Amino acid sequence: MRPSLPLVLLVSAAFVLVAIGAFVLIFLYGLTAGHGGFFTPLPSPTPVPSVTASPVPSPTVAPSGSAAASPTPTVLPTATPAVTSPPPSATPAPS
Repeated sequence: MRPSLPLVLLVSAAFVLVAIGAFVLIFLYGLTAGHGGFFTPLPSPTPVPSVTASPVPSPTVAPSGSAAASPTPTVLPTATPAVTSPPPSATPAPS
């Protein structure tokens, strides 16, 4: 037995309305409450710290209890010439 035509049209119309309603609800959810929607905006980017040049404080010298030595050693010229050794040879010495 075949159902009447108005019943088939009513079921088809209801199915189409439910399907369209589901798509509309998903679309509205995406606009309002989804990721980046009206009620949940994207977070603003965090500021990146920038490197700024700051003056470097000069090192301070604390006084000590001992006598201060000369900061640079002084080399006095000598009358004797410096002795230079010959460069090492590449051949081994006989034993």
